[in-house]
Amino acid sequence: MLICSHGVRSVVKYETGRVRPISAERVEENASSMITPEEMANLAQARSRVYGFLGAVFNRLPDDQFAASLSSPEVATFLSSLGEGEDQSEDMQEGLRLMKAFIGASKGKPVEELKTELAVERTRLLRGIKPGYGPPPPYESVYAATALEAQGQTTFNVKNIYAAAGAALPDDIHDQPDFIGFELDFMRHLTEKEAQAWAGGNAEEVMKLTEKERAFLEEHILCWVPRFCDLMFEQAQLDFYRGIARLTKGFVQGELQTAAELINEARAMQEV
Repeated sequence: MLICSHGVRSVVKYETGRVRPISAERVEENASSMITPEEMANLAQARSRVYGFLGAVFNRLPDDQFAASLSSPEVATFLSSLGEGEDQSEDMQEGLRLMKAFIGASKGKPVEELKTELAVERTRLLRGIKPGYGPPPPYESVYAATALEAQGQTTFNVKNIYAAAGAALPDDIHDQPDFIGFELDFMRHLTEKEAQAWAGGNAEEVMKLTEKERAFLEEHILCWVPRFCDLMFEQAQLDFYRGIARLTKGFVQGELQTAAELINEARAMQEV
């Protein structure tokens, strides 16, 4: 199953490691050494939590639990872990700064007020209520297709990719599968399975999964998500969503390099 009602706090309640390109890790290693499968599993788990966090923000209408969780120690630790290291992109760094500033300024604000503020902004930015009120809604078929027939084909193709990877939208979700939050949660699904494959020493399965990650990023997410994130950033009025826009763009753009490096690591493990 693909999308579920992840809360922001539930996604980040476990300690997460730093998320950064494998090539950055490699320069700190002896040239003849290999990163262990356990370390690779930890990296995949960390990446999965980022995808899960971003997917939850896009998929979930803010409620009392969502609003209250933003000031939780778990979220603070999670955001701090993402900002560690000098190799994070400028977009990610700016996104984290904006989100932390919003969360800091919101401390002491009644949960009901914060929830309403976030929910109104999310609806304006993500639901395409009317032209001029917010950006076009974040569906791949809206941004990456040029004709009505092509839009339907894009949605159909994404649904089939989910199914081929053993994922689907739950029956109670009545929305198109190419929504930004669902595509990010699909990457959570793949990286979660990748972590399990690394932990089990299954190099063949790691290869299959990392190839799927690379292909979905290159052929789908990167074809439209960065462009939407730029529009979202320009039109957002709350620093929380301006930060999410920058964080999402920076993260997915860096993931293509990470996926390529992971494929090389999986090949090396197969050769051992």
